[in-house]
Amino acid sequence: MGAVESLTLSGVRANLEIRAEFAQNLFTNAPVPVPEVWLAEYGWTNNFAVAVTNDTDGDGFEAWEEYVAGSTPTNKASFFHITQIVDLEGSLQVSWAPSLEKRRYRVMLAPALGEPFAEEIGTVLGPADSIVLPVSQAHGMVLILVELVADSP
Repeated sequence: MGAVESLTLSGVRANLEIRAEFAQNLFTNAPVPVPEVWLAEYGWTNNFAVAVTNDTDGDGFEAWEEYVAGSTPTNKASFFHITQIVDLEGSLQVSWAPSLEKRRYRVMLAPALGEPFAEEIGTVLGPADSIVLPVSQAHGMVLILVELVADSP
């Protein structure tokens, strides 16, 4: 359905229902679009275009990065991190937090410290918060990339 700028009803003699859907206000001056409503949840009431690229809590992550990761942009103790690695006899379970719907978690491998994370060894869609990897794939350094899936925000 397209946009309607005005609507006039006249001669209405019975109850009727009107449904309206509004598009989110998104700030696109960051690498991903961030909803204004998400910024407002954390106390921003104006200057959203600046807020989206600020690191309010001083944890090294801008607000848009916290949006993608699912962490709280006003709490330095809230950040995306690996919570545990468990040996499952022949495989390793890697878990992380937070984990959200509409996110893709790509597990990348680097053969050694200082080497590039060039090999993707697994992908999980949120809200799943872990992946099981064969030990044969889990030699080196592990990095988890968080991405918005196509239908986000």
